[in-house]
Amino acid sequence: MASQQPGPAVEMDLYEFARGQNGSARLRNSLEAAALGGQLPFATVAEYLASPAPVETMMFRVGGLGRKTALELDQLVRTTVPVDGSDSETEMPTDQEISEGRATICGELAKISLRDLVGRASPGTRLERALRHAVGDRPALDALDDADALRSDLLCAKTAGAVTADELCAKVHLATSRLLRETGGSPSMHDAVLTALFGKGAGPIWPREARLQLADEEAHRLLQKVLGDAVCASAFEDAIVPVRLTRLVCARNIGDRPIADALVDRTRFGWELGRVQAVGRKTISEFWEVLWRRLAVQLARAEAGSTERSNLARFLEVELTRLDPDPEDMAEHAPLVPSSGDVADRVLIPRGLDELLAFMLERIKPQDAPIVRRRFGLDGSPETLEEIGVSLNVTRERIRQIEKRGLGELKVLARKVSLRQALDERWGSAWDALADGDDLITDLEITTFRKMVPGAIILGLELLGLDLAGWLTEVAHRYPHGWLAPSRERAPVDAALGALRDVTTGPPLPRALGELGLPGAPLDVEAAVLIGAGFRTLHGYVVEGRIGTRQKRSLVAHAVLAGFGKPMTLSDLQRAYRQAAPADQCSTRDLTIVMSDAPHLFLEVSEWRWTAVGGAGEIPPGGRRRDVDEGDESPGEGDLTVASAIRDELERAGPQPLSALTNNPRRYLPPDRSHNSVQPTLLTRPDLFARLLPGVYSLWSQVPTREVILSGEMPYLLDEQQAKIFAMARRADEPWGTFPLWSPDAEYRLCRWAIRQGSGEVRRSLLATATVDAWPVEIEERDEWRAVCAREGRYDLVANVRPNVFTVRPDLDRLLAALIDLEAAGRTSWMALNRVDGRHVASQMGCGLLAVLLLSGALTPLGQDAESAWQLTHAIESAAAAEMRGELAAELHERGRLEWASEVGARIAGRIVDGEKRAAQWIPFRRFSALFRDLATAPSEPIEITPEVASDVGRALLAERRKSDLLAWLDEN
Repeated sequence: MASQQPGPAVEMDLYEFARGQNGSARLRNSLEAAALGGQLPFATVAEYLASPAPVETMMFRVGGLGRKTALELDQLVRTTVPVDGSDSETEMPTDQEISEGRATICGELAKISLRDLVGRASPGTRLERALRHAVGDRPALDALDDADALRSDLLCAKTAGAVTADELCAKVHLATSRLLRETGGSPSMHDAVLTALFGKGAGPIWPREARLQLADEEAHRLLQKVLGDAVCASAFEDAIVPVRLTRLVCARNIGDRPIADALVDRTRFGWELGRVQAVGRKTISEFWEVLWRRLAVQLARAEAGSTERSNLARFLEVELTRLDPDPEDMAEHAPLVPSSGDVADRVLIPRGLDELLAFMLERIKPQDAPIVRRRFGLDGSPETLEEIGVSLNVTRERIRQIEKRGLGELKVLARKVSLRQALDERWGSAWDALADGDDLITDLEITTFRKMVPGAIILGLELLGLDLAGWLTEVAHRYPHGWLAPSRERAPVDAALGALRDVTTGPPLPRALGELGLPGAPLDVEAAVLIGAGFRTLHGYVVEGRIGTRQKRSLVAHAVLAGFGKPMTLSDLQRAYRQAAPADQCSTRDLTIVMSDAPHLFLEVSEWRWTAVGGAGEIPPGGRRRDVDEGDESPGEGDLTVASAIRDELERAGPQPLSALTNNPRRYLPPDRSHNSVQPTLLTRPDLFARLLPGVYSLWSQVPTREVILSGEMPYLLDEQQAKIFAMARRADEPWGTFPLWSPDAEYRLCRWAIRQGSGEVRRSLLATATVDAWPVEIEERDEWRAVCAREGRYDLVANVRPNVFTVRPDLDRLLAALIDLEAAGRTSWMALNRVDGRHVASQMGCGLLAVLLLSGALTPLGQDAESAWQLTHAIESAAAAEMRGELAAELHERGRLEWASEVGARIAGRIVDGEKRAAQWIPFRRFSALFRDLATAPSEPIEITPEVASDVGRALLAERRKSDLLAWLDEN
């Protein structure tokens, strides 16, 4: 007959009870320290069980006791002490039964290894590693027979310490307990055998399922009742959650999992959550938080009792407070208006957007509503966090927190009213604010003019989780780069957009809008350009990309040049530009930069003379609001250190030849400036420096007056080389004023000097080409000079063209410039073509361009057989010149670059090859035409030129043309 023995007493001291349950070291140490210090809140187990929140009390009152350790103590107490009085007395097994049970379990332990036994209790990583490398292969029975030796061997293993040894003992106890339960038997038999194996201090360490099975079944039925078949995704339908949490809910096998199953099997389901990509621990914690809050709300609605909630908390292994609902959650799921009662008791919800937002703001916290109103400008202009914080004497962070809280409450209310309907009714005011009276809105205007949209609309979009662009897409016609008003038809805009895509695939932009030839009304064309293709319009031009100061200057300069119809000097262009755009005081250097960046719109005909290519736009007096500058990218004046040094040197020494300025420039340049920058500075700053003669520079204030020219000291003019160049210029009929000192006054002074000091050939050549009638002399002296010219004048500077001239093929863009200059003047010469080609005025390389013009039929042959005929002026052949100029200009405008290896280049090369009959005696036709023969027969495929490449090419060509100077000419001669 089995004897009767009382079970564990609930009046047992709590600290002694915990020591006897073989708990963790942290639990024993925390309770021991609290007991010695008199800080244990419960003296006995009975007091612990009587407390409504023992876990929280222990956490806050006992130092070093965290949530995990407090839950461990709570589980030990509630699984060991009987739930009711049914187990106050337990039938204990006999000694024989205990011996038989011990022999049975030892037999089982002898069959398995220690690693297999401990594996039943889920060991930690460090213990598992120690078992694998040290003692895991031993029989499990060794843990009972010689536990001390086993502990010593484990401590000798790497990375295994006392904590690991304690964990091994605990896991052996736990695994043996589980093995005992598998063999069957009563709970009392389980406890007696376990005590016989490990000693009296081991105690029961496994929950008694017989005692708790009924409570667990009731808790599980309650869970199924309150949650039903609800899946995880349903818990997030009305929740305002971050995007990353929404992504987790939408993952495979996550959102369709029943909430009840997820909460019961949190270990396995948590492992599945961790496998979702781009999801961290914070997102998973937020996921569980939403599920627990939904369970708490459902329990409150089901009016679950305290006992039911306690059993469910124990079943789910969570604190009881985890199942308490949040008051805000209960308010969120409550109806906005009463579901029953008189009509007079119901709340009348407004329908207008402003009234509806006011209605909602009245129902959130009183301290939140004013912050939201001020942030979104419902009563005026929107205010920043800093402005509101200063006015309320709080930090901007506190204002942000209050705003976030208020918006959260409003978003909950927004789901219960017809906010979207009220917002859609106000789309017209948002459109008017963004479109400024137009029928289209660009993407840029959404960002730039968003602050002009009424604050009520912005707040409504915020509460609905929409952005302004997405909302407009739902109510208007969406295009790739903007929106078209719903009152407009799409068909005409689509037709213009299709044509626009065809014509803008190759030609560089900007270009005049009228050149595109798009079908449809002007408003449809504008819509296709702005919102269809994403281009901009300004002054009648189509522009790609942002419109900055350089772009504006380029378009205005092109409109001015194209309207003038012929080449203009930089100074004349600057004056005309400032009349067209008075607010922009653009310098000549700025104009040179912007025109060099657009070679498909501008061409430098000769030095400081430019012309426009392509059709002209217009300069409207006002302009649309979308034509405002998007940022100033105006190039500054740059570093004027070198220019200032040259200016100081010229002020000190007067007009100087280029050779004098470039000879030992260290005498006047700053130490950190290169001597190679002198010549480029002189060439690119015509606003500062004047070129008095070929290779002679001065300040504009130093240009000699008539009195100085006639009688002053002018060594730079009275020079053998300058006199020779002047005589050749007069022979070529160069116009007066080509240089400031190419004038009748200077010619008179040169002839006087040549009579006394000049060489014979220079004196005779000057007298032969002199224009005595234009000299500032009396009639008697003029008659005397006529007689001298008739008696001694003879042009002796006759020379043959050097052979190397005909080994270089002129560039096509220089040929176009020569044709434009030819049409403007009606005639040309080798000196004029040198200026066109950017060379020294007396270089013979201009003869190459002259030969091309003659052979292609653009010039009228002189009919003279003299080899020096190249030094004379040549008249235009209008029809052929106009045809060639039109072809080249169209090619440059379409591609941004001219190449001989193109169809246009091949046609012109063919004319040159076929122009033997037009060849003058001074042209070696066979040698020169050989340069073009291959081009005329097999033009290569044109190279695609992007606007960026065209811009770089334009700057490179301009720089190359400006390399020639007087020193280069002297080297050639």
